[in-house]
Amino acid sequence: MKLLMIFLYSLTLPLAAKPYKEFKKGNMSSLEELQRLGDKKIDDISITTLSPNAITIIFNSLHQINYIPFEFIEDGCYAQAHEISLVLEEFNIKSAKVFIMPTTDKLLYPKIQQAKLDKNFVGWKYHVAPLIISSFEGVEEFIVLDPTTGNTPQTIEQWAKNMGLSKDEYKIEITPLEKIFNDRNYTTKESIIGDLIKMNEQRKEMGEDMFWWAYDKGLL
Repeated sequence: MKLLMIFLYSLTLPLAAKPYKEFKKGNMSSLEELQRLGDKKIDDISITTLSPNAITIIFNSLHQINYIPFEFIEDGCYAQAHEISLVLEEFNIKSAKVFIMPTTDKLLYPKIQQAKLDKNFVGWKYHVAPLIISSFEGVEEFIVLDPTTGNTPQTIEQWAKNMGLSKDEYKIEITPLEKIFNDRNYTTKESIIGDLIKMNEQRKEMGEDMFWWAYDKGLL
């Protein structure tokens, strides 16, 4: 019976949202006016440098990308991070990806999302988000743009702390935006957000219990 219901739900799903190049920028158009402080090469990866104020404006604009299902927290960070990076590139803001992996048996747990997470969620094995560079009074540092784990832009150390890890409990990898997974050799500059949008719609239609049952069985 569950399998029949899953099939019927799949027939009623809406089409995926428009890809990033067709996204109507709307209130994000203010990003076109931001002063960029140049691009910096980190291991042959070009990353845009901006002031802390400009980075805050960027971060606060992310939810204007209203087709990204930010509420789907348990999975899909790779698709969300990729879509954000592609949209930012449309505004000539070059980002890298930063992957974080625990070096202990801990899992990554986004503390600010605790009330929203599925009751069976125990944590991520890795996480990924876009990375840019902040420059203020001659001091530069990496800044993570991740609305899933924080309400403001974060340093890498803050990012890790907000997922329950101290300095000696994780490693990071900085990659070009084209890299999708930390453990697979798959790269693309095309949008991959459609599958995540579809899963989020399935979750709403099916309800939490049936959705996660099907997800764990590999039926979605």
